[in-house]
Amino acid sequence: MSTLRNPNSRRRLSRLSERQKKKLRVGEYQELGFRLEATLNEGVDVTSEDILLDEWLVEVERHDVSFGGHFAAGKPSTLNGMVFPVGRGGVDAGTRDQLVAWLKGRPEVAQLEAGELIDVWYN
Repeated sequence: MSTLRNPNSRRRLSRLSERQKKKLRVGEYQELGFRLEATLNEGVDVTSEDILLDEWLVEVERHDVSFGGHFAAGKPSTLNGMVFPVGRGGVDAGTRDQLVAWLKGRPEVAQLEAGELIDVWYN
């Protein structure tokens, strides 16, 4: 079985119908998202982690996208996951920048690493 090198190559897209592009989530139907890892300050307690997570999920929903991830307990704790589109919403550079800025502005967050936009179906 061969692996698909570039699902959005011009040659491949020219051979697909609109229905096929939509079903395969390529071309104008491509869905983008980004990974992130937020390291919390030492001494952030479980209650503060829960509050941060609840408020983060509200912020993510406000942008009509979703977040899948988890807290990795430790010293310090980290929030790892991916922001991805749901329904008709999508993740674009503006949405990514706003969500990253929101997390960076939180006093609980010591460090934040956010990846670039990637195709969530083919990466």
